[in-house]
Order: sequence, then structure tokens, then C-alpha cells
Amino acid sequence: MPITRTTSEIVGNGTVNTTGIPYAEISVTNGSVIVEYSKGNVNYSQAFYEGPERLLIPPGINSLTVKGGSNTKTKVFLQNSIPEVNLSELKCYRSESGAVIISGDDDLIYLSQSVNLATVDITDVRVEMDSLAKLFNKTLGTKTVGDAARYAKLKAALLAQTKI
Repeated sequence: MPITRTTSEIVGNGTVNTTGIPYAEISVTNGSVIVEYSKGNVNYSQAFYEGPERLLIPPGINSLTVKGGSNTKTKVFLQNSIPEVNLSELKCYRSESGAVIISGDDDLIYLSQSVNLATVDITDVRVEMDSLAKLFNKTLGTKTVGDAARYAKLKAALLAQTKI
């Protein structure tokens, strides 16, 4: 599933559509805001202060209401998947079902999505975890689409190789 990201900017009060979105990052400038949502007959609210903070959105929530002062600026960043807290750390493990899970690379995968991976050459790289870790670190530094595409293709090849 491709990663989709959107950002909404609100001054004062506003509402953001979150249909099908499990994750938001709320970044506030010039004060604090209250973010509210309802599920069934229950209303939930949470205060957010200066700087970015994470919000996991429960399934079935279609909007967030932001309430702030007239000079309060709120940036609401939405993503269709829940990223790791530390996106500069690659995490690899086997799930209980035996599947290999590689996470912490949302930014790199998002950057690579504009490239057709069938056109990317990784014949000079061994399909192994060490190579993936090295390419992950390199791509974090360069942040180029080309390096991100090579990383994404190597990750896909590695996951295909380790299927049980």
C-alpha cells in the first residue's frame, strides 16, 4: 500500500477530514489547541502545546476538530499508516506468523514512490540485511529519490527472499 500524506494548516478553529487515516501529527505555534473527536456517544479531547506531538486516530473517526485561539496556528500532518516514533532507526524482526517485518523507513519509502522500481538497478548490491542497513543509512543522509528507490527495491527483494 502506498504511503499517502497530507498537511492542513489551521489558524484558530477548524476541522480536518481523517477518513481512513490512523495517524496525525499536531504541531502548534503561538499557544495551545484542543483536538476533539467523537466515537459513538463518547467525545474525546486532548490538549496540544508548542511543537509536534503524535495522535493515533481510532478506526471510524472521520474528522478532527481543532479549537485554538485566534492567533494560534496548527499544522495537522496526516498519514495513512502509523510511522515508527524514530524514523532514523531501521527495525527488522519476525512476526509470530513468521513474516519478516521491516519498519522505521516510512520517509524513504514515501520518497521512492514516484519511481517505477522495475527501472531501478540493484545488481551491484547483495540482497542481505547488512546491505539494506547500509543503504538505509546512506539514503537518510542523501535523501535523494534515486537512493530511496534503490533502498525500496532492495527491501522488496529481501522481503521476497525471506518469505516463509
